[in-house]
Amino acid sequence: MPCHAVGDPAAPAGSKQIELCFGLRREAYEKPGDKTNGVKFIVDAESPDGNTRELFSRVLDPVSDPKDRGLQKVTCEFALNPEEKLVLRTRANGDYAYDWAYWSAVIVK
Repeated sequence: MPCHAVGDPAAPAGSKQIELCFGLRREAYEKPGDKTNGVKFIVDAESPDGNTRELFSRVLDPVSDPKDRGLQKVTCEFALNPEEKLVLRTRANGDYAYDWAYWSAVIVK
């Protein structure tokens, strides 16, 4: 099973599925005082001219929703157009305070 690092934009030819593991560090939502207000995890298809189309997105808000705590695992189907690459991004769900997010495994097959 080929595995590509987050920074590797080349998906194997004919790829149709991506398995993702991601989350927020426990300290972001368990620490005393201020906490994260959530992070949006995104997988885009990006063309050489910089245009993107979203293939997957999910907002984790572990303070408000306990199901968003810990490692999250998702498998999704996709189809890339010629010359597109996969790009993984994170965005704040409000401000960036305590948004200690991570991708821990990305498997493209």
